Order: sequence, then structure tokens, then C-alpha cells
Amino acid sequence: MSSPNYDRAEALCNEGLELMMQQEWDLAGEKFQEALEEDPDSPELWFNLGKCWFHLDKFELAINALASATGLNSEYAEAWALMGSCYYAMGELEQATHCFSDAFEWATESFAVDC
Repeated sequence: MSSPNYDRAEALCNEGLELMMQQEWDLAGEKFQEALEEDPDSPELWFNLGKCWFHLDKFELAINALASATGLNSEYAEAWALMGSCYYAMGELEQATHCFSDAFEWATESFAVDC
């Protein structure tokens, strides 16, 4: 396997983000998949791919991508929340509740203030 090309991954990610703003979910997803070939250890790329799959109603694919994001960064509250939304859309309420709970835990911890 070749070493990561972070500049290419970043350029592809930026293209994907532009396409997301235009709600071109299929095309954006392709850009994120290409970027992941360069940088497979980026939780943000996995999250963005999951978001594309979510908007295309491909919830199982979204969950797989989001699981990769949370596997790389277990404190990724936004990824947990979107995963919960996927499970909710699939009618899997127990799994959704678990994901929303994790999202809430990590989101509130990031806002905690020491007194």
C-alpha cells in the first residue's frame, strides 16, 4: 500500500464539500471515497461519506462509514448523532437511542468547563 497523499485527499475533500453544498450527494460521495483511498484514517472523510449515504437514504452504508469515523475517533459526537438518525430511519430505536446517548455524552463533555 502506498503512503497517504494528504494534499490530494484534502483537495478531493474540498471538492466533495462543494458538491455537498449543492446537494449533489452521489458526486460528493464519490469524491470522499477517492479521498479515503489517499487517507483512510480520516474520521472526517468517513463522516462526510456517511452523510452523503444518509441523504441518499442508504442507511446501512451510512452506518458503516460512520462506524469507521467513530472507530477512529470515539468522541466524534456528530458522527454518533448521524448514526443514530440512520438507525431511527430504519426503525431500530434501541440502536438509535444508544447512538444518541453517545452523541450527547461526547457533545456535553466537549463543552464541560472546569470550575
